[in-house]
Amino acid sequence: MIMEYSNKFNNKIEKIINIEWDMFQNVHNIGGRASCQDDRRTFYIMRGSQFFCWNDKMTELYLNFLERAQHEGRNLVAEKYGYMMKYTDPEYYETEIKPFVPVVSEHAKAVTGQILSILLPWEKEFTENYPKLAGASRPTTSIEDDEGFISVETYEKGELYTYPEDLLDIYLDYVKKLKKEGKSMSVMTRDTMVKLYGFFSLGEAEAIMK
Repeated sequence: MIMEYSNKFNNKIEKIINIEWDMFQNVHNIGGRASCQDDRRTFYIMRGSQFFCWNDKMTELYLNFLERAQHEGRNLVAEKYGYMMKYTDPEYYETEIKPFVPVVSEHAKAVTGQILSILLPWEKEFTENYPKLAGASRPTTSIEDDEGFISVETYEKGELYTYPEDLLDIYLDYVKKLKKEGKSMSVMTRDTMVKLYGFFSLGEAEAIMK
């Protein structure tokens, strides 16, 4: 049984999810409106599970940035998908997307690369330990990108490119700290996610998955 999904997180995370949901509603897909744009519960669980694993400084910075972007009329969710198209549809990106998204600084690119160098091994390890759960998620690396099926690497790169540099710097410090402590954000995020879906643990969810 899926748990009631609203009001499971602190006020900052709830605000982040609500702003992102509003932005998501105004993402215009080439093939028309996507079914996931009508699935608020899944959106809430997926995004909330991610932000629940952040520290307070990260959520505060991101919320402030989101609110500024919203005030300026920017759609960070649309920008994220735009950046992703650089890797999934390079020709379309160059002509239709690139002129309308902010230029990513060299610093942001470098920090994003460092973050991914930690995130992707976590994803690979998660896939090895929980193959059924991982099989229901995105593939790990960009070489596995396919039309309509984007890898963790490409998705995360697109999202990280929308973040301000101060958040990226703190994000990198945070994942380095987790790695030093022997923790994995991939495990932390999925653990929150499966509990929101009503499971007691990742092990239980993995055992039940077909």
